[in-house]
Amino acid sequence: MRKAEIDSLFKTLKNSKGAVVFDLDNTVYPKSLFDLGAYREVARVIWPEAQERLLESIAQDFLRYAQEQGLHYPHLFNDLLLKFPDRSATVADCVAAYHAHTGYLMKQENSLVQRITRLRNWGVPVGIATNGRQSTQITKINRLKLSMAVDAIYIGDPLTASTPPKPHMAAAQNIISEFGNISYVVGDDPSVDGAFARLCRANFIHFVYNEE
Repeated sequence: MRKAEIDSLFKTLKNSKGAVVFDLDNTVYPKSLFDLGAYREVARVIWPEAQERLLESIAQDFLRYAQEQGLHYPHLFNDLLLKFPDRSATVADCVAAYHAHTGYLMKQENSLVQRITRLRNWGVPVGIATNGRQSTQITKINRLKLSMAVDAIYIGDPLTASTPPKPHMAAAQNIISEFGNISYVVGDDPSVDGAFARLCRANFIHFVYNEE
């Protein structure tokens, strides 16, 4: 991630009159750092006999395919298994392996966490609003030690029956209740994060944390 882009973002946020809410995946850190390790675990489920070098290569291929399909593609594991009909693994096996991943490739230095901590120390309230399976998102939050850097975290879990469709009105209501005035929502996905910003009556900043 280019330092100039991050500097420009936080120069704007430093002058915020209200709270700043960040998305998590591909905003606070590059999601590929979680996904690469998770796809390695998926590959291990499909090819339990494979050597580590082969698993790494397969994981890279999975990651590349997932990125080509886009953020909200729902049939990733179905597609991958169709390419390998001789394998006995199921979609459920792949999903379980993905979500059981520990996120060991994620490092705080490859994220915005230190800059967010500094922003909060300047007196700007900071929150996180993220969509995803709660256990998986908590794994990421813990890996980044993010809970110590922000004032509030909201997770919209699609497995929760009461969770409304994206963007989550419940998240907006919780964040507004926590902070009152929200100046900015920062996220990588204009269709979801931008709509969430409108629900929060906040300005939207499109920001994607890419790896170098």
